[in-house]
Amino acid sequence: VENGDFDNDGIPDYRQDDGGLETAVTGTGGSGMGVFSIIFLGVWLVLRRWKTGHVTLLLVLLLVGTFQTNGPAQAAENCEPGVDTERLACWYLGAGLGLTHVDPEGESNGWSTSDDSSAGFKLMVGYRFKPRWFAELAYTDAGEAGLDNLNPAILGTPNISYDIASLFAGYWLRDPQEDWNVYGKAGISAIWNDANDVRVDYDKQTSVQLALGLGAQWRITPKWFARAELDSFDRDARYLGLSIGFNLGQ
Repeated sequence: VENGDFDNDGIPDYRQDDGGLETAVTGTGGSGMGVFSIIFLGVWLVLRRWKTGHVTLLLVLLLVGTFQTNGPAQAAENCEPGVDTERLACWYLGAGLGLTHVDPEGESNGWSTSDDSSAGFKLMVGYRFKPRWFAELAYTDAGEAGLDNLNPAILGTPNISYDIASLFAGYWLRDPQEDWNVYGKAGISAIWNDANDVRVDYDKQTSVQLALGLGAQWRITPKWFARAELDSFDRDARYLGLSIGFNLGQ
């Protein structure tokens, strides 16, 4: 079962060191983002100057604000078109569905990625704290990467799942009162992986990643909006989806 040259390179597979199967491989979501990687790297360098306490405080504010009972009504009013943009601020919630690219790299005991396309969903809570600036905390279920073995005698199609938590800071490129708008964002993410087969051995390379994103938003009503966006968490984890959101208030 185990003795053979199933990759046809002239060397018995059991004598080869294949480097292993790896997830969260680079620690950056810039791969595949082209010129936008360079732009948002500058944003990331600025964010790196923030003290850890500032990031923690922002996270706490996001969580506490989600459960506020008095602020949302006023916040929703401030998000409506025609208000004083200097006072524009609001909390929002959103959820969406999308397609994902999840592709562990390398090979482990003959196992390698055979299906790097999956489906996933996203949940988010955000806060627009300046007319063109917002912070967003999100959870993304990026689906599963399918695996296969070079050895035809080893049966089964196990998979590795991807669950991702992220915290972004974003910037709107157009006036916040426009019905159509586009934005870019940069932040940090954490990827959790799990293999559903004990025969699959993998190694997660980074615990935290620099994540990047691009998107477009359409304001359906003063409270409801729809988005199309691309989030790149690492070279082996990207999400492209559509979501709908709601500005909190009465």
